[in-house]
Parts: sequence; structure tokens; C-alpha cells
Amino acid sequence: MDAVIVAAGAGTRMMPLTSHTHKCLLAVNGRPIIDYSLAALRKQGIKNITMVTGHQDEQVRQVLSGLVDRFVINPFYRITNNMASLWMASKAMQEDFLYLHSDLLYHPDILAMFLARPFSFASICVEEKDQFIGEEMKVGREGDQLILGKDIPDQLAMGEFIGIAGFKKDQFHFFFDIMTRILSNEGYNSYFAEAVAIASSTHQVEVVSFSGIPWIEVDTEEDLVRARTETILQISAG
Repeated sequence: MDAVIVAAGAGTRMMPLTSHTHKCLLAVNGRPIIDYSLAALRKQGIKNITMVTGHQDEQVRQVLSGLVDRFVINPFYRITNNMASLWMASKAMQEDFLYLHSDLLYHPDILAMFLARPFSFASICVEEKDQFIGEEMKVGREGDQLILGKDIPDQLAMGEFIGIAGFKKDQFHFFFDIMTRILSNEGYNSYFAEAVAIASSTHQVEVVSFSGIPWIEVDTEEDLVRARTETILQISAG
């Protein structure tokens, strides 16, 4: 299995910390955030890793040279979102692959659990929860179709998409076509999750859920403080 990590965004909610340092390179316990994810991927035998860059492209390439197999640049990162970054990396994927956000700090058991679940088209990793603070990418169902979005009513949500997904290479062209349609209709700033919701109306998107395993997506300075003072300690203790 391959992996593509999307890391093009400027991390504007963490300015000025991200003015001169890419968010995924900010340190937690003396290591860049992304290093923990790369170590988890290597532990699972995933060696062919592509990273989509944009903001601080040269810095990311320099720091991660030798740890990432291929870099793909999203030159439109200022006006696009993570879906466009995956679209640009799609042709680099030669096998079934994982999709990951670059600002995740998570216990390696999450990745092991996710990879242990078979799927025929695609799958997404979801933390089960029933209380939300408003910034989460919530996941729910309407009939047989998944719904994903930050504005989904809490009562319809089963949990939060954590930024890890999987795709079968021989079925990925269906998902690629969905992303292309969205981007072609001026959906430049659309989230990856929007394409997942549309795909689930015609294809089986598995939900691999968990609870009680530590993780965090570092979107704000408060998240970074929590990652450094709580999440990494919980991961180390586990």
C-alpha cells in the first residue's frame, strides 16, 4: 500500500507560528509533528509515501528529504483545499493507498486498526463521539449515504473524521471523477470530505470507527499546546 500526505496549506489559523515554519514541522517533544505519522507508516510497512506541498515547499522538501519518496506541489494552495491537493497527487499512486493530513498526531494503534479492516472501494477513519465543539469534520448518515461536514446537526453525527482514509487503486477513478467535477464547477476550496459524501451515494465507503485512543489534529495554537502537554503523553503512556 502507498500513502499520500496532504501538506499544502498555509496554516493561517496558527500565524505567526506558521509564517516561517510549516505546521507539520512544528515540534512536539523535540520531533516534527509529521515525523510521528511517518514512523507509524513505516511501522506498518508503507514505504512509498508522496507528500503534496505548497506553503513553505522548499523547507518541507529539505527537512523531509530521504523520509518521503515523492513530492508533488499544489501551486494553487492559497485558493484551494485538501481535495485539490489529493487530485494533484492522484497519478502518483500506483497501489491501493492511504490519504492522510499532515498535521495529525495519533497513536500508532489507530493506523494499525484502520489497515486491518478490509474495504472494496474506500474507507474513512472516524472517532466515535456525540459531543462537538463546532470545528470538527462531522460524519453521519442519511439512509445509506454518508454525510460529512462541519455544519451537520450533532444529533445526526456518529463521530469525527480524523483525516485518514483509504482507497482501492483500481476503483479510484470513480473518486477522481467526482473531485474533477467539483473542481471544474469552481469548487476550488472544497474539502476532501465533500467528495467522500458524494461518492458514498453510489459506492461503498466503509467507516472504521474507534474511541478511547489518543489523537489530535493541530489546527490552532491551542491544539499545539494540547498536543505537547496532553496528547503526546497519552500516546507515550499507551
